[in-house]
Amino acid sequence: MKSILLHIHDDHGQTERLAVALDLARAHQSHITCVQVTPFNSYVVGDPFGGLYASSQLLEALQARDDEERERIEQRLKSEDISWDWEHADGNAADALVSRGRLADVLILSRQYKGQDDTPEPLPIVADVAIHARARCWSCPRARPASTPAGRSSWPGTDRSKPRTACV
Repeated sequence: MKSILLHIHDDHGQTERLAVALDLARAHQSHITCVQVTPFNSYVVGDPFGGLYASSQLLEALQARDDEERERIEQRLKSEDISWDWEHADGNAADALVSRGRLADVLILSRQYKGQDDTPEPLPIVADVAIHARARCWSCPRARPASTPAGRSSWPGTDRSKPRTACV
């Protein structure tokens, strides 16, 4: 395992995704590609005549939030002894991750957690990415003990229509 694609999104699963990616990168001397996707399609409103509208203030706030998240993650990665790079995309997160993950060995994601707190939820993309990605997909749980690399891994079998899944 030499190439890890890490989904970057400011939500409650980011810490766990980063921890799993760092653990895998250290264990296998792998390269981490951080992919941050700004899902503009979630913030654009359309009218029945085909017009699309987006608030410039909202888009500026999204960009500022993404910049803060990037700075925070890059500071953490710079302190680690691993190889990494950063990519940014706009649009559908699942499509961007599948597209950029074509040559990756594993994609690190988080599933949604229907908890009682007010923390932002991860995007609901794990199923779409796991079905369409060529690489293994690692779905991180909300929290894990520091010594347990728990998660759910999915990888394509010989029949692409039936991905194999295992709890690890």
